[in-house]
Amino acid sequence: MITRRTARVVLLDHDDRVLLMEVPASPASAQETDHVPSVWVTLGGGIHPGESVEAAARRELTEETGITDAVLHGVIWHGEQYLETAKGSTHLDESFVLARTAAKDWSSEGWSDNERELVRSLRWWSLPELRAHSEIIKPPRLNDLLQDLLDGAQIGPPQEIQLKVDL
Repeated sequence: MITRRTARVVLLDHDDRVLLMEVPASPASAQETDHVPSVWVTLGGGIHPGESVEAAARRELTEETGITDAVLHGVIWHGEQYLETAKGSTHLDESFVLARTAAKDWSSEGWSDNERELVRSLRWWSLPELRAHSEIIKPPRLNDLLQDLLDGAQIGPPQEIQLKVDL
């Protein structure tokens, strides 16, 4: 089994909106975009060997959005899940880093070829929009988790959260 450590970025703007990325729910079938449902996910990706979670979060944020002014506030959530793919079993070990930005716009200039194939769009979501959505959003209960943060929950040891989404 392969373990993949990732740094996910919970990027909030000054209006407390979170920037999410729309990708196919099944990346293996990304070419069939008319038939594959979307899932909205936090920004981020794999942690390189020797890289800290925070360094990976900053790198991924810059690559995926072009945003460089974000202030990182540390790891707020952690979760694990196991995925079965055509390549075998993968254990995902995901750390979620809170970040704040004054930026309103993002850029796809730093996207890899893979991201250009998979990413359908990026969008800022308000809490009311998250609550009213009919879209699949990962992590599950993102609106509740964000509401706790915005209500003043202390940032301390990362909270363990559920990652598995039923599609």
